[in-house]
Amino acid sequence: MTLPAGRAAWHTLSPMSPGGEKRGAVVVIERSETERARLALQLEGAGLRVEASQAPSQGLAMMRARSPMAAVIGSDPSETELVSLLKAIRRYPGWELLPIWVIGSGDGGREALEAGADGWMERGAERELAGHLVRAATRADSERRLREAECCATLRRAARTIAHYMSTPANMLAMCMELLIEPYPEGSDGRLIGKKMEHQLDRIRELVQRLQAVVGLQSDPVVGDPDVLLLPDVASPAKGSGAGSGRIRTLLVDDEPDIRGLVKLALERSNRFEVEEASNGKEAVAAARQLHPELIVLDLVMPVMDGAEACRAIRADPALRRTPVIMLTMMTGVADMVRLFELGASGYLVKPFDAVRLPEQLLRIIDRQIR
Repeated sequence: MTLPAGRAAWHTLSPMSPGGEKRGAVVVIERSETERARLALQLEGAGLRVEASQAPSQGLAMMRARSPMAAVIGSDPSETELVSLLKAIRRYPGWELLPIWVIGSGDGGREALEAGADGWMERGAERELAGHLVRAATRADSERRLREAECCATLRRAARTIAHYMSTPANMLAMCMELLIEPYPEGSDGRLIGKKMEHQLDRIRELVQRLQAVVGLQSDPVVGDPDVLLLPDVASPAKGSGAGSGRIRTLLVDDEPDIRGLVKLALERSNRFEVEEASNGKEAVAAARQLHPELIVLDLVMPVMDGAEACRAIRADPALRRTPVIMLTMMTGVADMVRLFELGASGYLVKPFDAVRLPEQLLRIIDRQIR
């Protein structure tokens, strides 16, 4: 079969990462419906999966809800808006290496490249765009895997050291504990205190086991997270759950409908969570006072009232003071994390997160707080 001109080079390209897994879609952000359809047709003809959006805000929400392979942005007459969008994408954790191409006309190429775009193309000259995107995504995947391998190596060394220095004292404490509680009869205060100490010691031993599992962790993404609770086949009621359903009444708060939908779907599919929604902090506080949820998942950056103010208001309410609040955030700095806990957060999850593992991660944080 003879391929049309310009299509032969695309035919050899593959939207697969170096590890063999299928990449995400190319997100196209273009205001013009005609141009949007033309770009989508061009990229899909090269074998790439495309998700298109008209408005930059919708495009960002789409990218946050999924893991895109690359982004293509149609240049708008407002260069300020284009530069702001590019900078917002580059500030998002994990998108530092995301391939971004801008399609436009005129002299906007220099501003786009300075703001973080990987390339600039004139409208009508996008025949080689698919090839550029796949090659850039392949380089980004290789760089990302190298970074992950270096991080895993550092993590393994730290886990090995901590496990080594914890295991021997733990065994010594266990032997001393047996001698300490032996004289006390069953049911006495001394035996009760000893049992509580043994329980805490068991938790230390469990931590050592998890650290030892981390030592064997590889950078291969198919390896499971050793610090995640496995979901049982039959859901067991959470502490304090009502109506005998065994599901955790959860209030999900995020101003992005796409993200709320993604999180709600992941939680309800696990059969462990019953989800109610709110779109900003003010709605969250009112809904929490009315519903008395057993868990609140709260985005940090929202209009009307942000997550920090909402968390403070929730913690100030005596009826909600002990409700676990888990923050969704893009911040990864230590100072930022400390601030979240000072606000009263029980834990946090960094965006973008893995929707498949999300229920397990939430259960782990809840389990840690209950203990």
